[in-house]
Amino acid sequence: MILSSPQAHAALNPDIDDAKLEALWEFETSPFYSDAERAAQRLAQTGGMSPAYVSEDIFTVLNSHFSNSQIVEICDYQSLRIFE
Repeated sequence: MILSSPQAHAALNPDIDDAKLEALWEFETSPFYSDAERAAQRLAQTGGMSPAYVSEDIFTVLNSHFSNSQIVEICDYQSLRIFE
């Protein structure tokens, strides 16, 4: 069986609530996600389509939740996931 990315993540991180994982595609409106998680997911979703789609607004919101080094880590992690 091939696992989707959320399923694989859950298999490696059993502490994640199944309901939160199931609500991943509704992260913008789901009460399971914090504003910081929404900002990071927005970056991942938009950057995954094309890095050119990542706007200044996305980084403005990210900067309100994360330090510059944390944002770099998020971007690094996402760029490595592209090659999986």
